[in-house]
Amino acid sequence: MAFEVRHLPGDVLGLDAFARAVLAGRPRPRVFGGLVPARVEEFEQPERADDPALLDRDDLAERLTEHVRPDALHPAVAESIDKLADARGLAVVASVRPAFLGGPLAHLHATLHAAALARELERAWRRPVAPVLWVRSDEHALEEVRSVRLLTRHLDLARTGLASMGSGRRPIGSIVLGDESHRLPALRGQLAQVLLASEHRDRAIALFMPRAGETLGDATRRAFGALLGHLGVVCVEPKALRGTLSRALARIVERGGADLLEAARERLGDLARVDEHALLFRHVDGARAALRLDGAQFLFDGEEAQRSGAELAAEIVADPEGFSAGAILEPIARDLVLPVAATVGGWNVARDVAAGAEWRRSAGAPPARFVPRQHATLVSPMVREALRKRDVDLESVLRARGVVEDAPVAADRPEVLDRLRETIARHANELRDLRSELSEIDKGLAHHLRRAAEENADRARKILERAERVHGNRAGKSRKHARRLANTLFPDGAPQEAVSTTLQYACAFGTDWIDALADAIDPFPSEHLVLEL
Repeated sequence: MAFEVRHLPGDVLGLDAFARAVLAGRPRPRVFGGLVPARVEEFEQPERADDPALLDRDDLAERLTEHVRPDALHPAVAESIDKLADARGLAVVASVRPAFLGGPLAHLHATLHAAALARELERAWRRPVAPVLWVRSDEHALEEVRSVRLLTRHLDLARTGLASMGSGRRPIGSIVLGDESHRLPALRGQLAQVLLASEHRDRAIALFMPRAGETLGDATRRAFGALLGHLGVVCVEPKALRGTLSRALARIVERGGADLLEAARERLGDLARVDEHALLFRHVDGARAALRLDGAQFLFDGEEAQRSGAELAAEIVADPEGFSAGAILEPIARDLVLPVAATVGGWNVARDVAAGAEWRRSAGAPPARFVPRQHATLVSPMVREALRKRDVDLESVLRARGVVEDAPVAADRPEVLDRLRETIARHANELRDLRSELSEIDKGLAHHLRRAAEENADRARKILERAERVHGNRAGKSRKHARRLANTLFPDGAPQEAVSTTLQYACAFGTDWIDALADAIDPFPSEHLVLEL
């Protein structure tokens, strides 16, 4: 299969105020509190002094190998784990939620970008750098990960997802899926009915569909490990490093306090709502309680007893399985237990990293280094045909968020149709007017004239009806092409990469395009990538 790469302006999908503020300040934007390099020359090489209490390289390698499973360890992944075991080794992390069927294309784009950036930094710095996919299974946003929208054979959007996932009060990674409890066989059958039949479909479904006994985190790691293992991507969930992560989280809360949150509020203002996030969660009997700061003390939702940072840290150390970090503290704990050189992600990830800048310094974590992930759009032959039929270009459709203006049929009605209708009526009237005069010559001729006028008018009306039908069909096809563009490029009013799944394109085109996309990604992107399939 042939692939063509081209580029569009980097803001073709739009930029919010936070993204504009960060990019305007590169390479050291004030609002971010870290480093957002535009090229490798601006990237400061981190000189880490690993804390043995939080990062033991041999222990890290052993845990990662066990987590990935030695029997399924691709040689390139084993090499990446060896790089992380090296005292000089570093990681480039892409951070994603586990999600049904692998989640949206953005997860793939971020992971491929992390692999590309790791290669570039390893080349520039002449030291080991490995790509890591950090699967955030401790999160609770079940509504956002339990279902997907798929493009059907008729090019409509259909929602499908997992049943019986609970209320969202349990971590995503704690829910073990079953054939009966979550109707997995029925879902596999539904996917086979919804997705376009192809030589790749069954293999793609088997790759992305969760299996009985797996969690969504397990399924996400398995699918991406199989797809990207040859690129050396190490797929990790927090549970692989739970004890060490808990010690890191204890350090963060012991050293942090209300002054750090206030500093983040002042620095970010309306660009990021620091107060929206719980700082961490406690898990008891399958439920969770959010913890927030109340003045200088920590307080769990629904409780009156307050805790100091030191008291809370002691609780976390005593019960490492019972606590998990919220969105602001999670990347800090991760960077304390992994030798992270940079994080690749979307602007939602960047906001969380920015909100934790003061906590990061207080905990002694390395400074944040963030690279906005490569944004990309996949263009299929069907999309190219629809663009041609509607006489629009890809950039204009993306900037219009998938809306293709569809003028009313009447406004596009060819003038000849109305002229033909008027001519038929006028000629019929003129011939009727001649009948009375012709009857004075011969009444029979007048009768024949009436019949001839009716027959001619009928024949002309049939031609008119056929012309109007053809025009209506063309207008209908035009609307069909507009719907195809919307559902493929901006499904549900969101960019393709935020809704469409890797599964959708693996079913239709196999997986060779993934390597083509990997080769095309710029480690420091300034443009929007388009891959023509």
